[in-house]
Parts: sequence; structure tokens; C-alpha cells
Amino acid sequence: MENTPGPSRPGSKRAYDGSRRRASAQERHRRIVESGARLFVEYGFGATSINQIAADADVSPQTVYAAFGSKAAVLARAVDVAVAGDYDDVPMADRPQPWFDAEPTEVFGIAASLSLESNTRVGPLLRVVESAASTDPALEELRLRLIRALRSDCAGWLRRLPPGLLRADIDVDEAADAIAWFAGASTYMTFVADMGWSPQRYERWLADSYRRLLG
Repeated sequence: MENTPGPSRPGSKRAYDGSRRRASAQERHRRIVESGARLFVEYGFGATSINQIAADADVSPQTVYAAFGSKAAVLARAVDVAVAGDYDDVPMADRPQPWFDAEPTEVFGIAASLSLESNTRVGPLLRVVESAASTDPALEELRLRLIRALRSDCAGWLRRLPPGLLRADIDVDEAADAIAWFAGASTYMTFVADMGWSPQRYERWLADSYRRLLG
């Protein structure tokens, strides 16, 4: 009797089928996001259609609409993935931070390196958002959300820095505003894409700016 197939087998098959369907849906989701990001950067937001994204991702336009609802939502998801560097829906503030266990003298250099890494991914997409925000309310809302999220992350970072690392007279809220500007993707794109700075020069400048402002 122990070897007789029991009632759990059909349930296990359903669980397997469900897992396979979820994995397939996640794969389609990634292809849509990656195709959208590439096409938006290459051709611009207005010149890229849902049909083009669908064709590049090898899905139907209906699949794109069902998963995202709009072209702006595809761009928003692409930006979120670029900020995080992955598809995990974990807020940046809740992720492990490499500088937690670092020596105080290394913290600002690590922060600059992380900003460079993120801005390299986000910068081109942010340009797309900024260029289309004036004509698309959804993208203007996204632009403002990104600014506020960056500012909030900067304030949280400052408050979690090791004791004694910040100047005694520092105003955390004002410093967070400043950091959100000079460590943001827009400033990175101005220096690297427009002014021709190398990424390494930008990283050195950013680390030095942290030290001058905060240390």
C-alpha cells in the first residue's frame, strides 16, 4: 500500500505546472523590460511603440499590455531594474550595504563606486524619462518619484553612517538634498556623456565631493 500512488500526486503536478508557468511569465517579463530599455535608449520614448517592444521581445502586443498596461509602465519598470541592478522587488534601503563593515576612511570611496555602478545603468534611461516627461504626465510623475526616492535614500544613508564620520555641524536634510544632486544619474550623464569625463574621473570627483561636504 505504501507504493500506491496517493492523492498528493495530482496536486504535485499542479504545483509543478504552476511553477513552470510562473517561470515562463517571469522570462517574458524580463524580455519585455530588456527590449523596452534598449529600444527607448536607441530610438527615444515617442518613437518606440508597444508593437516594436513586443516584436523585439518575441511576445504579442497583448502580452505587453497585459503585463504592464502602458509604454510608460515598461519604461518605469526598466528604470527600477536599472536602479537595483536586478529584478528582486526589495527596496534599496533594505538591501545589504557594502560599506556597513568598511573602515571609516573607505566609506565615501565605496559610496562613490556604488553610485557609478548604478548611474552607468540608470543614466541613459533617465535621459529618456526627462526628455519625454514634459509631454507625458506618467513620465513626469516617474521623474518626480525618482528624485524623491533618491533624496530619501541619501537621507537614510547619512543617518546610518558610522558615528563620528559626519561633521558635527552637518544638517542631514540639507546634505541629503546636495547628495541627491551630485550623486544622481543626471549629474553623472552631464559629466560623462556630455562633458567627456571618464567614469573613473567621475568616481574620484564624487568620492572627493562626499569627503568635502560631509567629512
